[in-house]
Amino acid sequence: MDSLVTVASDFGMHPISGNGVEGEVFRPIQYLGSKVRVIDEIVKVTRKLAAPGDKVADLFSGSSVVSQSFALNNFRVTATDTQRYAVTIAKACLGVGFDSRQASRLLKRSNHWLPMCFDIGSSWHPVSLTERSLIDSADAEGLRNLYSNMPLIWKSSTSPHYDSVTMGAGESAFSKVPLVTSIYAGSYFGVQQALEIDQIRHTIEELHVAKEIDDWSREASLTALFHASSRAVHSAGKHFAQPMNASRNEASSFNDRRLIEDRSVSIQQCFQSALARIVAQAGCMPEGHTAFVAEAENIPDDEMNGLRVAYLDPPYTAQQYSRFYHVLETIETYTFPHLLDGNKITQGLYPRDRYKSAFSSKSRAGVSMSKLLTKLNANSVCAVISYSRSESGSNGNDRMISFEALYELCTSIYQSGNVKLVELGHSYRQFNSSTLANAKRNDPELLVVCSTD
Repeated sequence: MDSLVTVASDFGMHPISGNGVEGEVFRPIQYLGSKVRVIDEIVKVTRKLAAPGDKVADLFSGSSVVSQSFALNNFRVTATDTQRYAVTIAKACLGVGFDSRQASRLLKRSNHWLPMCFDIGSSWHPVSLTERSLIDSADAEGLRNLYSNMPLIWKSSTSPHYDSVTMGAGESAFSKVPLVTSIYAGSYFGVQQALEIDQIRHTIEELHVAKEIDDWSREASLTALFHASSRAVHSAGKHFAQPMNASRNEASSFNDRRLIEDRSVSIQQCFQSALARIVAQAGCMPEGHTAFVAEAENIPDDEMNGLRVAYLDPPYTAQQYSRFYHVLETIETYTFPHLLDGNKITQGLYPRDRYKSAFSSKSRAGVSMSKLLTKLNANSVCAVISYSRSESGSNGNDRMISFEALYELCTSIYQSGNVKLVELGHSYRQFNSSTLANAKRNDPELLVVCSTD
């Protein structure tokens, strides 16, 4: 009988079924299109194509929840993504390079990270004290006034680092500025929250460079920091495409309450609880997993060796995920982002040179999918493909590759007798605002299952 595995996090709990290692799937960040509600069905289909111990790939790993579920069902997992923060998350949660002794030391040491001296951000401390007083008194209007006048480095050409963020130098910000505070304070994060993110990020880097923490400890710490950032971010969907207008006087009871609630989130507390959860998660994972940065369609040939099933969950729409999670990538790399778009700073403070997936382009999606499926089939790898159909009359994002085109690709490459459809018991919420919602929308989630037998 299948055991019960639970998806657990501060973002919610969700039951999934499995027959592998007892444990929970950790949801590290709030992620668009997350598969937490359909993981059990994805795993069920995969188990019909692969046996315990077989190698399976999650080629668009994102928040890693599918990779984790595969691992907890005794598959050897290869997780790939084009975004470095996503690969860091996968390595941390899959326990790639996990050492229990190093993990125990990490938990003990991390309790003392925040109080460490961080002189670069000292000029911001008076502002953070004022902010704290305004939060405690629930003065949302006072916060907006405070944020509107802050000396952020992209606001003025007199800033010593203005060229770094406008001309695209891409240089490391370590030991130069508190990067998150200098760019995102007062919009995505509060001043104190941003300072804590910078302080923890600097500490992670210093300890790793000094070899006082190992690679997995670095990845686990960064993942915990991503989690805390996702919890605290002041945006409508808890992503980073665009902050709510905290700096403008848009007074309403909802906006005021949301601003105070988001600014009250403690980065340090969220970081500590998430780190403990990640250590426990990695400790219960079987060994043998890998994760690396790669485009799915360009996965190295040697990674095909022994691969039995590849799970594919491309973006499909024109909405680039690199825009929704660019702040996490900046925290990961800690380099000055390229913010100048023409003569203007990008609206969401997202980098102008962020990665753009071929699967979010109508002219490239079909070609890339064909290339990927052809490579998988040539290596006798089964494909399990997630697809959310946009029905006629729907106001959802247009698909860059239609279901009909995808199905035709699958049947031409894998042969029609080897392609089956599974409709899942979940449809996504509409992404657009409630005022534009189409009550008739029905975008069923499907799995296109391509077998090689």
